[in-house]
Amino acid sequence: MSGIANFISAFEPEREQFKNYLDRLEAQLIVLKVKEGDKENYLIAYIGPETYNHLKVACLPDEPGDKVYDELITILEGIFSPRRLVVSERFKFNQRVQRAGESIQEFIDSLKNLAKSCKFDTFLDDALRDRFIVGLKDESIQRKLLAEKTLKFEKACEIALNSELVGSQTS
Repeated sequence: MSGIANFISAFEPEREQFKNYLDRLEAQLIVLKVKEGDKENYLIAYIGPETYNHLKVACLPDEPGDKVYDELITILEGIFSPRRLVVSERFKFNQRVQRAGESIQEFIDSLKNLAKSCKFDTFLDDALRDRFIVGLKDESIQRKLLAEKTLKFEKACEIALNSELVGSQTS
């Protein structure tokens, strides 16, 4: 049981999304073969004092120890993963352009991150590809991408990254 302390640090909301922390915690619980009825105790023990205080207040008048794992997760998600308005998230996504000094890879990563909360579903690839092309600052790369007959986001990224690499090596 003490082995988990070496792998799971306390949740720090300013450094990590709650979903990412939860993914890491659940992976560790699987590795340790923690039984379903014991998961809540691990969660309480390892979320850290600040997060535990938030949880304790949110559970009132009950105690966190009186709740099952899934209930605790739902409460913590409500605190640390507030629902976002899709229209607002898509607005931010559609406003995003490549910034001065920003590499194409950084721009790609930013678009992917913004798209996570946009609920594009089956339109995700098209939305990413279109925003990527429109947001690129290098017009010669834009023209190259627009000349492609069929173009998926991944292929657009590959072409743009290669063009950036060639440009950096020839200048």
